[in-house]
Amino acid sequence: MLIRFCVVLLLSVCSMAQAWESPADNLIKAAQEDLNNYEKQAESLTPSKKPAITRILRMLPATEGRLKESENPEHPSWKETRKRLNDLNQRLNDLLAGKQADKPAASDPAASPDSEKDRFALDAQRDEDERNLRWLEKLLTNTRGTFDNLDPMTLQNPSEREYASKKLNEMSQVVKKFHNPEKPAIKAVIARVEALHASTQKAFVDAELKGKELEIAKKEAEIKKVAAEKQRQAEEKAAKASAPQDADKKMQAVQKLKEAGSAMPGDSQLAAEPMPEDAYQGSDKAELLELAQSKWNAQHADKKILAKGIAMRKWDRKTVWREDSLDPTKKYKVDFSSIQVWVITKTDEKVATQYTVEISKDHMKNDAFKVYVPEDLNSSGIFKTHMLLQNVK
Repeated sequence: MLIRFCVVLLLSVCSMAQAWESPADNLIKAAQEDLNNYEKQAESLTPSKKPAITRILRMLPATEGRLKESENPEHPSWKETRKRLNDLNQRLNDLLAGKQADKPAASDPAASPDSEKDRFALDAQRDEDERNLRWLEKLLTNTRGTFDNLDPMTLQNPSEREYASKKLNEMSQVVKKFHNPEKPAIKAVIARVEALHASTQKAFVDAELKGKELEIAKKEAEIKKVAAEKQRQAEEKAAKASAPQDADKKMQAVQKLKEAGSAMPGDSQLAAEPMPEDAYQGSDKAELLELAQSKWNAQHADKKILAKGIAMRKWDRKTVWREDSLDPTKKYKVDFSSIQVWVITKTDEKVATQYTVEISKDHMKNDAFKVYVPEDLNSSGIFKTHMLLQNVK
């Protein structure tokens, strides 16, 4: 009776062991069948049979691909199959190198439980790196349209800036998860992320300069609008209070303007537009004017500058600390100054137009100059003022 009980117990244990080692899915099962075939072929291989060794090695990536597609990487059957694949791969490479592979002895450290744990850990790290590499490459591909089109005007939109920062931060978090960042494929994709981070930070700084330029232009336009309205009111008041002969004189003056060839609508407003103030007296004024004219001539050779100057009385400096988009725990310093040079060019035989050239000085880069000249002079998005050509001095 005792013997029968022991037999039943032994069969039950064997059945449980067999169930535990059964493949968790068909992909693992297919990989095990591949290995059964390759291991049998490898039993008779020696270092002299290199063609046969190479043929099996070329088949192993397909078996590894089945394991990677499996959704049960934590199942014992997956880990056991992965170990068999690694062992066979090592054995074949040793044979290819001229080493006669021997099965490890019981005392061999490679067969110890600690060594097996280390190998499983390394396999898990390699698999995690491969998953993170694929995810990072997908992120770079999906966001290419966003980062390729980053420019100072686009980044004036807070949502665009926030989205770019969010995606850079997401990539940064993936980069931190790599166990082997020196692996060539991983190193290359990290370099792409770092280059993208640098170019985006530069775009952010350029956006700051552009935003400052638009802000200054908006203020100047508002000042001019208020001044024009005050002048209109003053002229209207003066016209009402003036004697008839004064009105006749004004009409005669307007008529003279028309006879002089200024028949376009708004001639009176053009005639009232004064020359801009030239208030800056800094020691670098000549250098700034020369920088502005040189850059202007390079972009608009057909638009000869008739007059130029600087209405601002001093440089406008801005110093701020910003969060690093790749690592929010770090901050970087932005420190630059900006000033505007006005230039006046001939538009036609009656009209001259004033444009703005923005000059910035980066204090973080040894006071390097950057000159911004509007590209499209017909764009409604740039600041410009029209006046009579004959009033340009």
